[in-house]
Amino acid sequence: MQRILLFLSLLAFICSCKKQEALPNTIKPTDTSKHPDNGNTPGGSTLTDVNKKYQVLFTVAGFTKEATPIISALQTNAIIPNVVVLPSDDKYYAKIMYIVYDSTGTQVSRLEENLSPEDNGKLFRINKNFRREINNSTPFGTIKDSLKAGDYTLIITAGTQKGSLNKLGEFWQIPSPNGLFPETPLSDAKFFPSDDHNVNYNLMEDAFFYKSVLKVSKNNIEQTIVPERIIGQLSINIEDHTPQKASYYRIYIDNELYDFSMDKAHAEGTRNNLTSYVTKNYSGESNYSLSCKVLNTQTPVTLKIEGYSGLQLSVRKTIPNIRINKGETTSISTKLFSNN
Repeated sequence: MQRILLFLSLLAFICSCKKQEALPNTIKPTDTSKHPDNGNTPGGSTLTDVNKKYQVLFTVAGFTKEATPIISALQTNAIIPNVVVLPSDDKYYAKIMYIVYDSTGTQVSRLEENLSPEDNGKLFRINKNFRREINNSTPFGTIKDSLKAGDYTLIITAGTQKGSLNKLGEFWQIPSPNGLFPETPLSDAKFFPSDDHNVNYNLMEDAFFYKSVLKVSKNNIEQTIVPERIIGQLSINIEDHTPQKASYYRIYIDNELYDFSMDKAHAEGTRNNLTSYVTKNYSGESNYSLSCKVLNTQTPVTLKIEGYSGLQLSVRKTIPNIRINKGETTSISTKLFSNN
């Protein structure tokens, strides 16, 4: 009997040794109380601080009205433009987009706020394939978010219509390889001020832009910002008499998108900016005027004007080398139906 008990004791001891040898391959939960970076040493922080988020609150401010008179007589060749600073009104925006990129240029947050009839006062969070309404506890123009500690780039666009981010017609919600709402890196991110190439979609009436480095640490951030107007305006006077059968004018100009990384506008293809219908009481009259907003204030643009009789194109004119500046109106005067 003693030999049996001795054998069982020896067997139990051998099994215990084998279990001890197996322990080093087993991952055990980390004891944060003994972690070298647990906040008990100088410069230390708790492990949970890495994922802690801090509130950021931005109020998008309006502007003070200011205007200057046209500085000289109208030019007929569009080479030496006349300019006037565009007036701007407080609380002018109808749509605000807020986008945040981390230090690698990756989009980490995107919010959108609208005053449009269908989305009045609503706040939306947007990611690659979804646009969902979230609780909006702040008034229009104040955007609240939460971000982890780190270095970011903050982008805010504001304007009078939807606009699109990174692709034309974004809000048609047409699927693409990169999702409904592409999360393009900051190095290639772009703002389109209109919904689509379709001629029925005009350039938004006004567009504003703000870009800043954002450093989030152990304190909440609350700041008022003032975006810069990034569009100019082109005012056109058609000197000669409008034909009796004229139905409408159409303006085309290269002014497609705004590049976030370089903070510059780019011309990318020709699009329609404005269709102006001729009323009966203006037929036969001279000095027909029309104007449109232009996003491309970076390089000289080429203006194309078309006149229609019914649905039939009756006249076309191209005017090159027009320089348009941010926040200014460039005025030109030209003949469309005659060369005199």
